[in-house]
Amino acid sequence: MSNRLDRANDFIGKWMPLIMPLCVVTGFLLDYRLAFLKRSISILFAIACFTSSLTISFSDFRKSLNLKALVTLVVAGHVILPAIACLLFRLVVDPGTDIYAGLMLIFAGPCATTSYIWSSMYGGNKGLSIFFVVVDTLLSLFLTPLIMRLTCSTAVSMDSVAMVWSMVKMVVLPSIAGMVVVSVVKKERISKVSSGIKLGTRLLLLLIIPVSISGSKSAVVESFNPSYLWSMLVVVVVLVLGYAIGFAGNRFILRSDLSDSISLAFGLGCRNVGLAIIMAGSYFSPLATLPPVICLFFHDVVTAGMGRLFLEMKSKENRLMEESNAASRDRQIQ
Repeated sequence: MSNRLDRANDFIGKWMPLIMPLCVVTGFLLDYRLAFLKRSISILFAIACFTSSLTISFSDFRKSLNLKALVTLVVAGHVILPAIACLLFRLVVDPGTDIYAGLMLIFAGPCATTSYIWSSMYGGNKGLSIFFVVVDTLLSLFLTPLIMRLTCSTAVSMDSVAMVWSMVKMVVLPSIAGMVVVSVVKKERISKVSSGIKLGTRLLLLLIIPVSISGSKSAVVESFNPSYLWSMLVVVVVLVLGYAIGFAGNRFILRSDLSDSISLAFGLGCRNVGLAIIMAGSYFSPLATLPPVICLFFHDVVTAGMGRLFLEMKSKENRLMEESNAASRDRQIQ
């Protein structure tokens, strides 16, 4: 049974860049047929956050505390990156539209809860990535509404208190509950069902995407403009800049090792697009969901591409380290 679950996880992980766009298409085609599940979207997302945090313990935070890297994440992720996004989006989209608000939601929110999974897959420091996800999510309770208020102040009316409370219910409380479970239950028991937990989390996320965009087909089709595709090109540019700023800042300014630099790069570049879709659908018109929905088509492709680059860097570093150790052993023998 465990082998089957592992194979299913491997399959989904390998083909995620193709599966995610299929989920988007499914949500569009089924449209209102999935709308009856929309009332449960907060519960589904909360369950997904709870299950994804069942590999995290409070001791992981103590071992991975890096305040300099955290400050870099906060400043770059909630000041520099949103500012760059705001300036570039205003060049291609009217800031008085819901499309602009949807674009900003991609970069105003926290890093993706799955960023630590990508980080661990491509040579990052998993403990540090977990630390980034939880702390960044907590900070975003206040920073996300503030960023949206500052960048969309003349165009958007939203209930910041309601947004904060929804993030608490969907992300923070379930994540804390998951960590409490890990701290109380023996790791051996959790490891026995870890494959099932991982598969369940991924299936929930794949269900959340089509449900989140259900009912928005008519509004999106009627309001779609080919010029919006230019804004998607800008999204790709800002995503890549996020990875570059995170990696360079931690590697060359903080002088951290490669693993920590990779973790920070994923913390900045891997955006919580699913949460952006939910927020767009909850606090703006259906048209605001268009940017994060389209972003789903290429977000994981960009993430995997950057991860492949980091993996090559990690492999090169390991080869150099092995060569250095071999040379050192040869000198000792001589």
